[in-house]
Amino acid sequence: MLLRFLRFKSSPRLLYSTTTESPTPRPQLSPLVTDPTLTLYFLQKSCNLSPSAAAAAAKEINLKSTKKPHSVLSLLRRLLYSTTTESPTPRPQLSPLVTDPTLTLYFLQKSCNLSPSAAAAAAKEINLKSTKKPHSVLSLLRNYGFSDSQITRLISRRPKLLLACPTRTLKPKLDFYASIGLTNDDFSDQFCTQARLFLPSIKNRLAPNLRLLRLLFPSDADLVAAVRRHPDIILSDLQKIVPDKTKPLLDYGIPMDGIIKLIALHPRCLRECPSKFDSCFAAVKELGINPSSSSFVHAFAVISNVPKPIWKSRVHNFVSLGWSMDQITGAFIRHPYCMSSSEEKVRRNSKFFEEKLGWGPAKLSGSPVLLSLSFEKRIAPRFRMFKLLDERGLLRYGLTCRHFLLGEKRFRNKYVDKYQEIVPEILEAVSGKLGSLSSEIGGEIEC
Repeated sequence: MLLRFLRFKSSPRLLYSTTTESPTPRPQLSPLVTDPTLTLYFLQKSCNLSPSAAAAAAKEINLKSTKKPHSVLSLLRRLLYSTTTESPTPRPQLSPLVTDPTLTLYFLQKSCNLSPSAAAAAAKEINLKSTKKPHSVLSLLRNYGFSDSQITRLISRRPKLLLACPTRTLKPKLDFYASIGLTNDDFSDQFCTQARLFLPSIKNRLAPNLRLLRLLFPSDADLVAAVRRHPDIILSDLQKIVPDKTKPLLDYGIPMDGIIKLIALHPRCLRECPSKFDSCFAAVKELGINPSSSSFVHAFAVISNVPKPIWKSRVHNFVSLGWSMDQITGAFIRHPYCMSSSEEKVRRNSKFFEEKLGWGPAKLSGSPVLLSLSFEKRIAPRFRMFKLLDERGLLRYGLTCRHFLLGEKRFRNKYVDKYQEIVPEILEAVSGKLGSLSSEIGGEIEC
């Protein structure tokens, strides 16, 4: 009986009716921000209309919210339940907020292109009662150059953005970032992975940070580059962090340009709690690194970022490869990022250089950058190419560390462009098409 009653092809506007005894004038619908899919979805899912009946009914109404329609359905169910002679099965109580969880899931999947599982996860954080504001948010993001795929990633990470006010909250922050040159597609991607960029107050956090950073960096280009690398630099409480953390560094003799480099490249170091900051600072000082050298800043950053258990494990890894503690310390001072490389990478590169070129710990500790190079993109292609040149007698002094450390542009000018006509095979060697190299632990390295 209820289903027959609700198939109101002749009067779908009943859903607009008020459920109280004193009806209020019906508000005019806004023609600007409506969602026809919401109307069709509600008519089919909540009123059990067929697709054709729902399409016909949707010509007379256009829902912006399901709150009032749900109230109407609730009233009808109570009336029918009280007048029916049968004993129907009690229906589950509606949510006291009169919300429709299916609306949230439907919007997240259809308008934001989230997968069913991602939509279910996002729906745990928000519950839409209307699609007006969410549609305005999506429209704003598209106007600022966000692609559909970027919007999907952004909403899946921070679904509460759909509830933010587009004009008072989101637009001013997008305009703020645009004002300092953060407008291209790369930064749209940054927003997708760092949705926290929408959270801070412009007045209390972003604007004061920008003024301070402009005092520190020589140009806006340097400032923008720093924010692109680490958005935390403009999100942190710099008004407190910079004075508290930079004073001991300056007192120790680190020049201001070194501190600016630390802020630009490793801003998270300055956000450490005072006790950890002090212990990391003391550890770097014990190594005896010259405070005016760039190595001090990088060493401080690595010690600060690598947790102690991982640090100990990586030291043990070097020891298992035959390194002494003096060699490990010396390598770290020369190239701190050798302690940022994974144990697997260090073992693979060490094994290759030792088995193919006879370079053991004594050699590698003097050029620890070799341990941080990519095996697939740098070591293997260059080894293939230099092996060909050496076989033709074109490599006068044999293969040295310098051959692997040359920058890509100079390497190509000096070797690839110079010898490609004499030894055409080197083009295949540097592109990875000539043979293969494998340096798995315990395996054989083949060329």
